[in-house]
Amino acid sequence: MTASAPLIMEIVEAAPRRRGWPEAEKERLVAETCAPGMSVSLVARRCGVDPSLLFRWRRRLLVPRSKPRPCSRRWNWRGPCRLSPA
Repeated sequence: MTASAPLIMEIVEAAPRRRGWPEAEKERLVAETCAPGMSVSLVARRCGVDPSLLFRWRRRLLVPRSKPRPCSRRWNWRGPCRLSPA
């Protein structure tokens, strides 16, 4: 009699869900990138955020738009990297 090889099964889990970021947290991280000596990549690495996502948040929160979107922030022209209330 010969023994057969053990049967090996691999369990594949579903892909992880996307993380949701509250607006307040996005604004905090964007404001942190504006501090002297800080960079987007440094903040992103430290907080576990993809740098491209943080750049997208910066663009949305800091760059003026011709037509403001609801719930968006506008550029405050008094100085760079300041979030103004909507």
